[in-house]
Amino acid sequence: MPSQFPIPRPSTTTGTDPGERSAYDPAPLEAASELHAGNVDVAAKVYKSTMGRTQIHGWVAGSLDKAHELVQDLVKRPAPVGEFLTFAGASCYCKAGKLKGKSRWRHAVRGWLRLGHAPCVQEYFNMCWLHNRHFQVPLPLVGGVVRQHGLPAYQFLITRQVLGSVTLDVALASEPQPRRRELLRELAQEVGRMHALSFVHHDLFPRNILVAPADWPRRILFLDLWAGGDCMHFRSPAYDLGGFLLESAPLLEAGERRQLLEDYRTSCQSQGRPAPLDLLDRIGVQYKKLRARLAQQPDRLRGQPLPENWAEMERSLRAN
Repeated sequence: MPSQFPIPRPSTTTGTDPGERSAYDPAPLEAASELHAGNVDVAAKVYKSTMGRTQIHGWVAGSLDKAHELVQDLVKRPAPVGEFLTFAGASCYCKAGKLKGKSRWRHAVRGWLRLGHAPCVQEYFNMCWLHNRHFQVPLPLVGGVVRQHGLPAYQFLITRQVLGSVTLDVALASEPQPRRRELLRELAQEVGRMHALSFVHHDLFPRNILVAPADWPRRILFLDLWAGGDCMHFRSPAYDLGGFLLESAPLLEAGERRQLLEDYRTSCQSQGRPAPLDLLDRIGVQYKKLRARLAQQPDRLRGQPLPENWAEMERSLRAN
């Protein structure tokens, strides 16, 4: 699982002179916390109540107690939660829901073996890991899990809302050139940097990539990060790329796909981790597996036609 990477706090040692200003003035740090700037993943707290044993991770002062109060209401809802709300004085997005059946046991075993957390908690840690390495994600505020009889029963994650953002599939349909080209270049650069740091997204689909408003210096943000990480796992960078090419097939032109992979290779090289020479072959293996899954589970297509087969996609990627 991603290692925790809190930004260290400065010393609180004061001078010997009572009138001397403290070597550490807490006001700037408190102001930074109010602005939700940096220093994520620095606290955790366990609560015991009638709904079970709740462990919450967070970093904004007072937010853990508020999150515990909130989840006591959320857990009563029969359906999963996905809604915008005000939390820690800002507009946020909350997702929460029950863990049931095999999923409940699977994540319990993963926790016992120290292979990961409940999905929402794992996503909180993954977002903290990326945030602290200067990737853009909706800022994670709290992530937690409610356990009953030692088993994870309910989970939740609250992140800051990215005002004015849309998903990449929506942005590509509306952005003019050259901004469309700039978005794809930034995406390739960030994914290359992510993979160079051994972090695999696992669900790198256009719907899981946010595009911030045009006045942001950097516009790409990553969503739905619970299944990936920088830990040892069964997915490879080629899985990310194969999934993205598959689900973005209707959105990108052949030249845009080729340039995306070229920018990706350049990004990997710049990080000292060159992409493998057989990258296209590796992508093809994953693309074909994911396309076969779509063919077997057509509900995943959300009404869209099955993307082109790998032979056609590969031809367009290898064309001069």
